[in-house]
Amino acid sequence: AIKISFTGYTKGEKLYKNETKIIKVKIEYNPEFNGTIEEGSSEVSIDLNYNQSEGGGTVTPTDKYLVTYDCTTNGGNNCTSYNEYLNEGDTVNLNYRSEKEGYEFLGWSTNKDATEGLTELTMPASDITLYAIYKDTVPPECDFTVSEATTDNVTFSIDCTDKTEIKEYIVTSDNIDSTMTVNAKEVHDKYLIYNYNLSKVSLTVKDTLNNTKTYKLSDKKLQEGYQLIYDVLNKEYIDINNQTQTYEEEILNKLYPIGSVYITETNTNPSETLGGVWERYGKGRTLVGVDPNDTNFNSVNKTGGNKTSTLAITNLPSHTHSIPTLSGTAASTGAHMHNFLYVSSPIAITYGAGTIRTLEIKPVSWVQADSASGNNLKTTSKGNHTHTITTTASNTENIGNGTSFTNLQPYITVYMYKRIS
Repeated sequence: AIKISFTGYTKGEKLYKNETKIIKVKIEYNPEFNGTIEEGSSEVSIDLNYNQSEGGGTVTPTDKYLVTYDCTTNGGNNCTSYNEYLNEGDTVNLNYRSEKEGYEFLGWSTNKDATEGLTELTMPASDITLYAIYKDTVPPECDFTVSEATTDNVTFSIDCTDKTEIKEYIVTSDNIDSTMTVNAKEVHDKYLIYNYNLSKVSLTVKDTLNNTKTYKLSDKKLQEGYQLIYDVLNKEYIDINNQTQTYEEEILNKLYPIGSVYITETNTNPSETLGGVWERYGKGRTLVGVDPNDTNFNSVNKTGGNKTSTLAITNLPSHTHSIPTLSGTAASTGAHMHNFLYVSSPIAITYGAGTIRTLEIKPVSWVQADSASGNNLKTTSKGNHTHTITTTASNTENIGNGTSFTNLQPYITVYMYKRIS
C-alpha cells in the first residue's frame, strides 16, 4: 500500500485564483498495510480543475470572479468559507450570516464603514470583497455612585464604558421638575441632585446607536451614599453645634460672667438653659450691696445677721423710771385716849448695861378711868386729827421675761444661683 501524507493543507480548504499555496506531499510505501486505514487518515482528492498532459502544463484561469466575504475586519469571526466564484451578472448571495458577540448583524456591504447592509448585489466584472456590518446592541455599562455630599446637595459620579460613543446622560429624580439631559461631549461625570432620597434618583445613558440603559444605585451604593451624607451632615451638625456652643459661651460670659448671681422663680439650674456651671446661692438669705466703708459689708460673700434677737440691758437706751416724792395729810378722824398705869411711887428701871435709873412719874392732868378700878387712868382725848406722810423715791419692781423677737423684713422668696465656672 502507498501512504501519502500532506502538510500545509486543511481538509475542505479551497485554493482560489491569484493565490499561491505550497502543499508538501510525502509518498511512502507501506509494506505492513493490512487493509485497515490508520486512525486520523482519510481519503484525499486534489482537483486542480484541469487535466494535466503527459508532459505537464499550467492551470488555466477561470472566467469567474472571486467574492470574498470578510467578517474579521469589523470584529467578527473568520468566514472565508463563504468565498465563491461567480460569473459577471450573477446575483451575489447576501444571505450568509455572521456573528459578533454583543452586536447585531446588519448584512454585507462593499463599504466596511457602512451602517447598514446591502439588499441586493449583482456580480461585477471584477473580484469584490463584502464586509460584515454589525450594529452595537449593548448599552453602555456604567458605574453610578455618590461621590460627594454637602448640606445642600448630593453629587453623583458616572463612569461609563461603551463600544460606541455615549450620546447623552439623563438624570431623573423626584426633586427635579423635568429630566436633566446633558450632552455626552460636555462635562458629564458629575451631577448635583438637591435631594437626599437617593433611592428616587435614576440615570439613563444612551449611546449614539440609541442603546439605552437605566441605572439606579445598588443597595451597596445606596448604603455608601447615605453614609457619606450622614458623615457630612453629622460633621456639619458638630461644627454648627460647636459654633453654637462658642456663641452661647460668648454670650453667657458677657451676660453672666463667673461669679454672677441669677435670680428666678423656677427651680431649674441655669446650666440646663444658659450653660455653664451653677450652684444654689444664698439659701434663706437676703442680698446686701458691698460697702467698703462698713466693716460688716466691706467685702463680697460676707454673711451675718439673725432671724431673731433677744435684747440685753446693753441694747436698751439709757433711761430711768421716776417715782416722785409723795406727801399728804391723813383724813381727820380717829379721836381716842391712851390708858396708862397709875404709879404712886418712883419705879426703878434697868436698861443698857445694867445701869439703874429711877423714873419718877408725877401725875399730871390725870383723868380717872371710866371703871373705877383704882389704878387705870387715861389721857385726855385729843379729838380728831391728821398725820403728815412723806415717802422717799426708789426703784420699781422687775418686769419682762427676755423672749426673743423677729428681725424679718417684708420679703418674697425666689431661687438664686451663682455661676462658678
